[in-house]
Amino acid sequence: MEHNRQSVTPGAAGRRAGAKARPLLDGTTARNGAAAKAQKTTMPANAAGAPSANTAERCQAWLRHQGEASRLSAEWARLEARLQVENGWYKMSQRARARHPGQADLDKIQARLEEVDSSRDALLPTLAELPATTREGVALKLAVAAELVDVADFPEAHALIARAREEVLRL
Repeated sequence: MEHNRQSVTPGAAGRRAGAKARPLLDGTTARNGAAAKAQKTTMPANAAGAPSANTAERCQAWLRHQGEASRLSAEWARLEARLQVENGWYKMSQRARARHPGQADLDKIQARLEEVDSSRDALLPTLAELPATTREGVALKLAVAAELVDVADFPEAHALIARAREEVLRL
């Protein structure tokens, strides 16, 4: 079986995870802290009840998937770099790579990345439609938006989203 994987960043997650970790206003970074921060957010009771909790849960799930995709992409890059140093991975034929034990590890990472991408991509359209009825719900939606806007490509837009998140949390 031949593999087409040539790059350091695998699959669709590589598009998102290839960017630098983006600082968030709560002192964490997009790669290492947003999902953890989202898990710690508590939702106060509100008159609307479930919609905000559902929004928060879905945002938290999306942020967890995003964090996992970033970790998997970093793991892929470390493994591929090690394979290059130890085995001249890029000089090996696709047939030789396919037989190498390291390819099985890359394949496992790739399979999980595809699952995570699929889950994350399925959640995203629902986030825009669900109402956030608490400031924490709005802040979580803004955390997702900050993840989606690359700070390197759109620094002003990213700053605007991050600032809005900070302001909502201060209300």
